[in-house]
Amino acid sequence: MPGIGVAVRPTAHTSGSGNLQEIFQVAAQTWERVIQDDFTLTLNYGWYPTSSLSPSAFHTGVRVGGSPSRELEGSIAFNSNNVSLYPFFLDGTPYSDEEFSEVFESELDLGGGLIGTRRHYWPIGADVVGTMLRTPLLGFCNQMCFHLQNLPPLAQRSKS
Repeated sequence: MPGIGVAVRPTAHTSGSGNLQEIFQVAAQTWERVIQDDFTLTLNYGWYPTSSLSPSAFHTGVRVGGSPSRELEGSIAFNSNNVSLYPFFLDGTPYSDEEFSEVFESELDLGGGLIGTRRHYWPIGADVVGTMLRTPLLGFCNQMCFHLQNLPPLAQRSKS
């Protein structure tokens, strides 16, 4: 992955029958429907040991240009050694959410209003006590695609 390193195999601490490629494609397609500008954004992604930088994922810009100036190429690394309390869930059906029942979400006000800081799901039929929460990889793919859009603040977008 340009700007990061050679991708590796995912951690053994995942669950679900999905894979990074399919889940990432769902996230990319979501953003393609939202951002309809005529430009090309190259996204490199893969598994990489990111624990020293992030417990989950991070992105780095590779190439910037255009008008308005924005990221034209970036790389996203998903933690290949994620052994956190909330391991990744690789959804085998990322277009639907039938695998989950209850949702745990938290928000934080960092000075500009509430923002979502955490979302975890319990699998259907699981006893909540003693059941490990799962972090859907799709959420991180969406978040990383958002970072790569390098969008200006909402106030600037409404003026242009």
